[in-house]
Amino acid sequence: MNSTPFRLESPSAAIAAVPYLLGYQPEHCIVAIHLVDEEIGMTMRMPLAHDVPVTDWAAQCVSYAAHVRADSVVVICFPDADRATCDQALDDVRVAYEERGIFVRDALMVLQARSKRSRSQVRWRSLMCGDVRCCSRRGTPLVEAEADRARAFFILHGRAPLSSRDDLVAELHSYPAERVEAISDLVAAAERSLQMRLGEHPGDTALDAWREEAITRLSVMLGISDSTPRQWTDTEIAMALISLLDARVRDTLIWEFAQSPRQQLWEPVCALLTEAVRCAPDGCIAPVATLLAQLRWSYGDGARAGIALDLALLDEPDYVMAKLMRHAISTGIPPNSWLETLRARPREEFRYGVGHLRRAS
Repeated sequence: MNSTPFRLESPSAAIAAVPYLLGYQPEHCIVAIHLVDEEIGMTMRMPLAHDVPVTDWAAQCVSYAAHVRADSVVVICFPDADRATCDQALDDVRVAYEERGIFVRDALMVLQARSKRSRSQVRWRSLMCGDVRCCSRRGTPLVEAEADRARAFFILHGRAPLSSRDDLVAELHSYPAERVEAISDLVAAAERSLQMRLGEHPGDTALDAWREEAITRLSVMLGISDSTPRQWTDTEIAMALISLLDARVRDTLIWEFAQSPRQQLWEPVCALLTEAVRCAPDGCIAPVATLLAQLRWSYGDGARAGIALDLALLDEPDYVMAKLMRHAISTGIPPNSWLETLRARPREEFRYGVGHLRRAS
């Protein structure tokens, strides 16, 4: 994910930041927050499952951390009732980072305790602190002022965690079958209209003119062309789905978003694309879900990006752009590197293809 200009100045701040970094409240897992020049970089999570070797995950984390040039890490465990398993897991992860020469700032276990008023209270203890007066087995309560500052930072930057990863998945769950069928009918009608248009004027000229129209219209609908995104009608959703099936349209929009400095509009745009994904019939999901993943990943929401890519590849397992993005994310390539690569290429390469530039030159 993108480097986040927030500094983890205390265990309370680090623990409070995790739900915002993941996008949901963590349970029964280990989280590694990598830091680059004091700022938050890639955050990774692994469920605490008995059939998944922690050492394998730790080795993968360390490899990714080196790839993004992380210089330190904070490791946090959110255990179930088995604290001994959490102790061992944190120790295995800590050793893996230290062997690679990456400084482990802290290894924390998050606990739940009951206050005198019988209300749940988050407590923590550091496995790197041997002073029982500081880090007892009962744990230390969060310093709420420090935790609140962390929460306020992410809220001001538009982050709002859901209660679980299942809730993130549910964001892209389909509408009732009747709504999807209605959109499917509109998609089929739009496809027939396009085929008739291209059939009446065969050749690349008519197809290129349609692509230009589609890119211009979608740029307005998505707010790229200095407009404000608005709710789409069902007909516009169908038009967007048909248009994005064309790789030249899709790739040009990806390039356009990489150039756009208006990141404050990306969340409303993601809401529109999410709506389109939920309405899309089979066979039309992969392009719009991949575009959604691109935007989510670009501003640091790796969890939602991954879920969108899962859906894209479920719809079309060999969808090349989704596989390319999956590889970029899984190997720890920072989004900024992806965006810089897009920005360095000419628009014509995405609009017409690499071969077009070679012929022109």
